[in-house]
Amino acid sequence: AYECLGNGRYKVVLNFFRDCNGVSAPTNCNNGLMFRVQSPTCSANFTGCFGIPTVQIVTPTCSSAIDRCLDASGTYGIQRYQYTSIIDLSAWSGCGTDWVIDWSLCCRNNSITSLQNPGSRDLYLRATLNNTLQPCSSSPRFLTDPVPFSCVGQPVEYSQAASDADGDSLSFDLVPARGTSGALIPYNAGYSYTQPVLTAGGTSSVVMNPQNGTLYFQPNIQQFAVICVRVQEFRAGVLIGS
Repeated sequence: AYECLGNGRYKVVLNFFRDCNGVSAPTNCNNGLMFRVQSPTCSANFTGCFGIPTVQIVTPTCSSAIDRCLDASGTYGIQRYQYTSIIDLSAWSGCGTDWVIDWSLCCRNNSITSLQNPGSRDLYLRATLNNTLQPCSSSPRFLTDPVPFSCVGQPVEYSQAASDADGDSLSFDLVPARGTSGALIPYNAGYSYTQPVLTAGGTSSVVMNPQNGTLYFQPNIQQFAVICVRVQEFRAGVLIGS
């Protein structure tokens, strides 16, 4: 996500969620904290680096459970690392509706069941920005930590809880998971980006409300599934960011 600071400056925010059974989170620009900023229209292409994070434990378990992030005897544990950086687009003032901020990191959790060879696939995130707007725009932000556990055979109603500080209109859809440089990642049999969770209902049984991003599904087997969501923001009916 990004936040307009004025005078061509934006604060970029990366929320990184780590399984405490897995490898360490990135710590510097050389091992995963570099991101790219570009606009073909403005002939701009440069990199930035995220700084020291704030870290919180966000495991969605009951208070009596032993958290893996605190004790090696625990089963489940998830941490949220929030990294930030400031980018300055003042040299391109009023230029470019096509700015892209993207970030990638090797590699995904090898326990994932929905993607082919997940342990050799990058994580990838992408935001688009319109630098011609006055006043400048902040992106929508997802307010729910995306770490839900659900039970086999039980209906799930999962809210993205996204909002936009500027009051722009939002629209949600499911999109393909991406890896290195934004390349599409192939899914395992039975899975697709519109069917990211295996359910008893088959095709079209994973439903997203395009107006508020609420996701509905009922898993029928144990699985570790990747769900990739895009939120687009519109101002006066014109797409201004995602």
